[in-house]
Amino acid sequence: MEFDKEKIQHLAKLCRMDLTEEEKESFAKDLNKILDYVNQIKDLELDCEPFTGLWFNDFREDEVFIDEEIRKKIIENFPEKEGEWLKVPPVLR
Repeated sequence: MEFDKEKIQHLAKLCRMDLTEEEKESFAKDLNKILDYVNQIKDLELDCEPFTGLWFNDFREDEVFIDEEIRKKIIENFPEKEGEWLKVPPVLR
């Protein structure tokens, strides 16, 4: 596939862009360079064995932590509440 000014004009129309002739030529040139590079990558011989290294998870397990004292302070200092529920302004209308 090769980009020419007509294909660039079609893409510009889809993107609702007004391009000058110089911009069309520049975009066509740049996109063709990118496609040439992609084709070079596609032509690489990558027949090596896939990597099968050691995979491990260094993340810690999630732990539920509830400090009743902190929870009560948050509820006490919140401007609006209903019982133990915090009341916030509506987000969606």
